[in-house]
Amino acid sequence: MKRLIAIDGSTTKTGVAIFNINKHKLQTLKVLCPDNIEKPLTKKTKDSLTKKQITDKQKEIHRKNTDYRISEMIKQLNKIFDKYKPEVIIMEDTYGSKDMYAYKKLCQLQGLVLSYCLINNITFILKMPQSWRKDLGFEIIKDGQQNTREEYKSMSINHIKDKYGIDVSDDEADAICIGESYFVREGADYESEEY
Repeated sequence: MKRLIAIDGSTTKTGVAIFNINKHKLQTLKVLCPDNIEKPLTKKTKDSLTKKQITDKQKEIHRKNTDYRISEMIKQLNKIFDKYKPEVIIMEDTYGSKDMYAYKKLCQLQGLVLSYCLINNITFILKMPQSWRKDLGFEIIKDGQQNTREEYKSMSINHIKDKYGIDVSDDEADAICIGESYFVREGADYESEEY
């Protein structure tokens, strides 16, 4: 059986959808959500620090937690890849955000997936969010304004509820939608997005 793995990468929770390519059928869903290793500052600790010290300490905690979660997600993804042995992995492409540290970590996650694909001769496809949403017919502009992130997440959840009759998180919904976009364009020219 040929399999496709679709990934909605995130620094907190990564959605993974596994499809049977031959049947165009969703097979399995997973959300990778490692716990944080560092706890937030307590009120007592905050009371003993200056505002700058609090900001610096919170940044340090955020980075340690992000580093840990990304490394755990990479380990979990490798186990999924080894178990399901996909022919194709399709992943949402990264894009710049306000949090450049998170952006950098998502690029690392993407790079490690790409590396796995190159080593194992697996087709790797990156899809920008607007591209896979357009493939599925999602409304990109509403009343002259681009939809918000929350509106897009809601569209994905509702699409999956309508199509599959299942309740899923936004991470699962986006992973399924990214995978579905492959089937919409199956046989199409992926040269610009394939590695």
